[in-house]
Amino acid sequence: MELEAKAQTVFTGRTNPITTSLTPVRCRVDGCLHQANMSVEVIVTNNQLVPASETHLVLFCDTHSKAGDALKWQWRRVPDGTSPRLTLNEVFAVDTPA
Repeated sequence: MELEAKAQTVFTGRTNPITTSLTPVRCRVDGCLHQANMSVEVIVTNNQLVPASETHLVLFCDTHSKAGDALKWQWRRVPDGTSPRLTLNEVFAVDTPA
């Protein structure tokens, strides 16, 4: 899988609370041990792909759902290599070593 280092990620501002389930879901930020309670819509853009942008839902805890530019995103191409789609590899808080 090829890392898309030049992809840009922005929050759309659309969020939805996650309903409580028997199996807790962890926040997507690497190293965060909190339970995710928010689904956040983000748009990832890479001018080398067609289409150039995609919308994804990412699960975050309350703190990281408000982090915005304080997050570092790593996207990868979908494994088949022929698809222009990206998949989220990792999300890091700024103070977390990548």
